[in-house]
Amino acid sequence: IRVWGIDAANPSRVHFTDILDPEVWSVLNFMDFNPEDGDRVTAMTRAGQDLLITKQWSMALLTGTTTTNYSIVWLDTEQGATGKRAIYNTNKYMAYVAQDGIRFTDFNTSIVATERLTPDWNRINKRRLNQAAMIYWRNTLLVALPANNSLYNNTVWVYDFLRNAWSINTGWNVSAWCIFNQYGEDVLLACDSMTGQVYEAMK
Repeated sequence: IRVWGIDAANPSRVHFTDILDPEVWSVLNFMDFNPEDGDRVTAMTRAGQDLLITKQWSMALLTGTTTTNYSIVWLDTEQGATGKRAIYNTNKYMAYVAQDGIRFTDFNTSIVATERLTPDWNRINKRRLNQAAMIYWRNTLLVALPANNSLYNNTVWVYDFLRNAWSINTGWNVSAWCIFNQYGEDVLLACDSMTGQVYEAMK
């Protein structure tokens, strides 16, 4: 078990701790992901036993169990997740917010799941996509986005995996989601992107 972190000074570098010792960050414990591409690492998340690293315009899978057999497999060299909350595992697919829409990938193929909603997607403030917040809750993907030049997330796109259908909820301001276990029951919490108030969502 290791702890991984993104280098604040070197945007393409990922550091990791010594194995079974999260307090020790050895100098040589790092990996670079295409440092010459001018892009930066935006998010990291687990994908089974592997680690998924995304940049703004690319995505890679880090496989292996030790420093001697770590291997980087590039999954996408055109799109990546826009921010640290803009990617989530839906069990069936890895979903993420990219510049061209909300994408689903099975690590072999990546598709734009919002392709039929292109006019709606064009109203999203692309300059603020790093604020996108995503979560998977009871067969439903919820994606908070900034629409119509908003400086904060003010709309939530909802994808129902059972019905394979999207709905767009305007005026719903969410900056972050959290699944909280309360008295043995999972509760979905949302943080209001304007007031900072945390409340229970999807009751």
